[in-house]
Amino acid sequence: MIELYSQEPIKVLKVSKALCDYNFLMTHMNPQDTDFQKVYYSFYLKSRWKVFGEKNNRKIYFDLMERYKNTENISIKDITKYLYEEMTCHTYEFSMASKLIHTLDRNRPIYDSCVKRYLEKYRKVEFKWNPCGKKKKPKFILSDIEEDYKAIEEWYKNFLATNESQEWLRRFDDLFPGYGDNISKIKKIDFIIWGFS
Repeated sequence: MIELYSQEPIKVLKVSKALCDYNFLMTHMNPQDTDFQKVYYSFYLKSRWKVFGEKNNRKIYFDLMERYKNTENISIKDITKYLYEEMTCHTYEFSMASKLIHTLDRNRPIYDSCVKRYLEKYRKVEFKWNPCGKKKKPKFILSDIEEDYKAIEEWYKNFLATNESQEWLRRFDDLFPGYGDNISKIKKIDFIIWGFS
């Protein structure tokens, strides 16, 4: 569960450090810039180093981000499918696809293991996609990913309409002043889930 008012200092420090990188990425959004790519890799992609440690896979990823830079309503299914087909690893990179989409549209959520674990355990959100589960045909995997992303978007939409979310947002702003409107409400909630659950 989220302990809003009893965070360990180390957890606050963890989020503070991440906020610096995140703020850099969102204010210097240029997928073809080497500094942007280095910070982005360290912030998001390093956790999947077996995939994104390959220079060619990183190039495919950042070229795709550049291509979608001014696109609205980016499809998680399209991004995930493209990465699967073009990268040498041929894995379904749902989390990395969602991070690409969020970087281009800060009002779209991120899917990762922390968010999934929290939503399943505490909010009773059910997910269909299981990367370690029974093998399915690609069209079914992509449909599961699309449905799971819609479930996350729906949860955020509903949660942001609650008093609880307003309390979370106030607490975030109290703990991390100076970011205010530079970070979307969705990302503030994401940081709380990632840092404090």
